[in-house]
Amino acid sequence: MPATADPAELLGSLTYYTLTTDSLIDWEKLAAARKPVEALAPESRCALFLCLVNAETLVPAEWSSLVGAAVDTGHPTHRIRLPEEVAVSLRAALLRVVENPSTALAAIGRNAAAIQNGNLVVIPDLAGSGRTWEIREHVVARSMGEALIYALWLFLDPAKAYGKALRVCGREGCGKFGFAPPRTTRGQPPTYFCSADHMKEQRRADSLRRVHKSRGKSVPNIRRHK
Repeated sequence: MPATADPAELLGSLTYYTLTTDSLIDWEKLAAARKPVEALAPESRCALFLCLVNAETLVPAEWSSLVGAAVDTGHPTHRIRLPEEVAVSLRAALLRVVENPSTALAAIGRNAAAIQNGNLVVIPDLAGSGRTWEIREHVVARSMGEALIYALWLFLDPAKAYGKALRVCGREGCGKFGFAPPRTTRGQPPTYFCSADHMKEQRRADSLRRVHKSRGKSVPNIRRHK
């Protein structure tokens, strides 16, 4: 190859325009499917995932953003909740992440890969203007099951920060997941609470327990919330 060869000329001499995957993938149909759906930043995907795992509901637009294509729920204002048996399984996986985010992928990665089974494509998307840009993703999944597993992968990946920041609400019996609050001083971040009420209730219970301990009495655990 001549040392002065122009890469643009070399590319232009190739017949790479005919070497496409057009015969295998309907790219126009794929683009049309994701066009009305907002691409999500990974942080937003994780937040929506935690809403569902915490037994909260999503509006159809949020549900569609997770799946990557407009999903007809029959009513534009209908709120969607995960079946409890699915939420229980995902909560168990997230608890494994909380226990040890560095080994969670090795522990449950095979099961997650089997469920996802390649029925998903990830299309990067850049959004912004000027000097402010954000990398988002159009994740087009065959079903919500594959979309949920992809969101779970974001927590399982030890190279990402989401698993390391995952916490369970410090209110005894709550069980809701969220992200660790930022450190205000050096050392461990403060305990995560899903609401101000749960923080007050737990601190009140801890204070009462300390008082009883100083008096040589035992205090039962806080009554479990349902």
